[in-house]
Amino acid sequence: MVRLPTVQIIGAQKAGTSAVANWLFEGGYSRPLIFDEEPWYYSKEAHFFDIDWNYNLGLEYYASRFRDDELPALDATPDTLAFARRVRDTYELAGDDQVINLKIIVILRDPVLRELSLYTTWRIPAGIWINLS
Repeated sequence: MVRLPTVQIIGAQKAGTSAVANWLFEGGYSRPLIFDEEPWYYSKEAHFFDIDWNYNLGLEYYASRFRDDELPALDATPDTLAFARRVRDTYELAGDDQVINLKIIVILRDPVLRELSLYTTWRIPAGIWINLS
């Protein structure tokens, strides 16, 4: 049997998934492992279900990111929201009632405010300032 995360945080970007994930990590949930040359955010977001080449590596690959058997594991990849079938299939394949015991936290946000937040995240570091008032 492989051990998968007991909690999935899914939802929209810029909706607070990082804040909730960090709160749970501080409370004792284990983070995904980062493999060679992966970006820093993989320590929160495994990007298994939403990236085809990761998903095609299979169940054992995903489970290998969560090796601390003492702590419950958490994956907070917001883009997983669009891949519900992959999540269900993977957890059913893992067996041991993991699909039944999986907790999913869905975080959504007003789409217009989310887009404004995303815009400011990408534009302000580039030196382009906007007045939102």
